[in-house]
Amino acid sequence: GEEGEEEGEYFSSNILNQRHVFILWFIGVLFMGVAGLLARWLGILEEKNEEAKHHDHEGQEGHEGHGHKAHEAHQEHEEEVEESLVARAAEVLMTTCAMCFAWCCLWGTHWAFLLRPMGGIQVESMDGRILMALTLSGLCYLMIFGIDKAADRMRESGAASKSVDKAVEAVVGAISVLVGFSWEHSFDGAVKVVSAQSHSHVDFIEFALGVVVVVLLFVPWRKYILKRSMQLNDVQKMIEKNSLKNRLRRPGPSMSPTPSS
Repeated sequence: GEEGEEEGEYFSSNILNQRHVFILWFIGVLFMGVAGLLARWLGILEEKNEEAKHHDHEGQEGHEGHGHKAHEAHQEHEEEVEESLVARAAEVLMTTCAMCFAWCCLWGTHWAFLLRPMGGIQVESMDGRILMALTLSGLCYLMIFGIDKAADRMRESGAASKSVDKAVEAVVGAISVLVGFSWEHSFDGAVKVVSAQSHSHVDFIEFALGVVVVVLLFVPWRKYILKRSMQLNDVQKMIEKNSLKNRLRRPGPSMSPTPSS
């Protein structure tokens, strides 16, 4: 609309330049890097905890002394609680960094389209918002495809670990959030355009459209997307558990005695 064109002209002529766009993109990449490092650290922590639990379980078979065992169990419980709190804080920070990455890239691209409209289409118009969402979706698809191929090669070569998988999941998750934000940006513009047709009940129409979308999409999301996501998470946990057991049960170098001559 006219407000969007005035906003674009004001920002592009008085405040924004290309340097601001690159700075915002760079900050977003930094946030994604922090999220990946936190995810890798969480993966290393989980590997150490699982190995420690496995070794402790094996060592309890020949251990005697109930009082000593109770004291050790109490200490282990306190350490697990502390590590759990730290891990939760790290997960919250990782999610926050992923969100910050998505917002920085979204608005960096928005500013870039304000400075240089693609095909003469203003980014504040519905056509511009959809074009920006399609552009970001295509770029994100290419990035996820490349990251997935690189992760597959690392797994085939044996260089991958749970920490690396966690980092890859965090990066892919952050990129996926960017795709969601870009289409939410388009939907928000569509709601404003539709509600603007009624000059007297703009806020009510925006609220009503949001409610209609939630009602229509909640049941399919819960029935298909959420259910399948939970199933895949359970399968992934079983695969990781079996992989850890196989790795811990792998025999070391043979120590067979040399035959005497």
